[in-house]
Amino acid sequence: MTAIIGLLIALALTIVVEVGVAALLGWRLRSELLAVVLVNVLTVPVLNVALDFVAQASPMIYWPALVAGEVAVVLVEWRLLIALTGRESGETLRLAIAMNLVSVLVGFLLLWVA
Repeated sequence: MTAIIGLLIALALTIVVEVGVAALLGWRLRSELLAVVLVNVLTVPVLNVALDFVAQASPMIYWPALVAGEVAVVLVEWRLLIALTGRESGETLRLAIAMNLVSVLVGFLLLWVA
């Protein structure tokens, strides 16, 4: 139960951060912001469950797994956002990188403060 609550908190925080980044970068249409929410609903649980598994199975590879996982998430979100919004590829890739970079940094900051 605690893991589910943690996952829901991570998802909510990620959505708030990444929708904020998208809005700041000019993605202001309701359909675009809903697309950002949708891609996060699809990617955040997968990455978090995978990282929880890695942390328990082999803590020494957590950091490389985090980097690899974030790269995979950026690529998946990039392609999904193109499909969902019809926006240009380069612009969408820059957004996916920016959103995930900021959300990872915010997550580290919150963990550090807590």
